[in-house]
Amino acid sequence: MRRGPRIPRFREVDSTPFSAAGEPRQPCRIVLRQVDDNDFELVETLVYTPPDGMPDRPEAPLAILPGWLTSDLASMTVPLVH
Repeated sequence: MRRGPRIPRFREVDSTPFSAAGEPRQPCRIVLRQVDDNDFELVETLVYTPPDGMPDRPEAPLAILPGWLTSDLASMTVPLVH
């Protein structure tokens, strides 16, 4: 029996408050590209939706575009969720 295409593993995980660009909203993946010896830049657009109840919460989600985020990996931290 043939099955449909498998959903990529990253889409099986809730990435709130970040999501991929586009509708319907999907969990995001963070794709970086090395641009020199130490620096990496964002390849795919990310969308940040601040949680309800956040003071001064913007009305619309914030799109983080490639070119806006460049960093060395040592400066990035990712909280572990269990």
